[in-house]
Amino acid sequence: MNSYLEAVQAHLTDLPQEESSDLIAYYQEYFIESGLTLEDITAQYGTPKKFATKLKLSYFLDQDDHAQEEEESISAKSRFQLVWLIILGLFASPLLVPLALAALLLILALLMVLLALLFSLYMLDVSLVFGGLFSFISGLGVIFSSPMTTLVFSGLGLLLFGLGILISPFILFLTKWLCLRFLGMIKWLGRKLTQRTRRDQRGEAL
Repeated sequence: MNSYLEAVQAHLTDLPQEESSDLIAYYQEYFIESGLTLEDITAQYGTPKKFATKLKLSYFLDQDDHAQEEEESISAKSRFQLVWLIILGLFASPLLVPLALAALLLILALLMVLLALLFSLYMLDVSLVFGGLFSFISGLGVIFSSPMTTLVFSGLGLLLFGLGILISPFILFLTKWLCLRFLGMIKWLGRKLTQRTRRDQRGEAL
């Protein structure tokens, strides 16, 4: 059992040392109290690498949830690690490979739709702002030869520019909201892979 946990800890290098040590100490105590043999542990939790992947996934999921609850910023690197661990978890079991491929294709399709939508919105906003500026400046260029044209083009330019500025906060909010919903879907997959987490087992012990 000790050799199994040592191998697990060797794969937990992405976690803080204190968190890694706490996890190993917890499972060492849990395995002893449960009377599990090495064969039982391997059958229930898989190889040390697979078990370590689940532990890391559970840790990064909890960290991301905590950051969202406290409205704290989280690095793109941590988010990338989380998504990567979920992908690894999906492909960890041969039985899950077909499901993993289907889930991965679905995620990629949704990501492409999301990126296309956001790209269109940002292009619309940029077009309104710069189109408005161009129309306003063009109107000023004929102010002496055609005052009425100046009023029309400059007025339209100000309207377009103002509309572009006005919808910018909405587009930024929508971007954040859509990204969080997309990440939430990926995290849902991750939680399905970590049903036997430390929190779950503590609940069973109570």
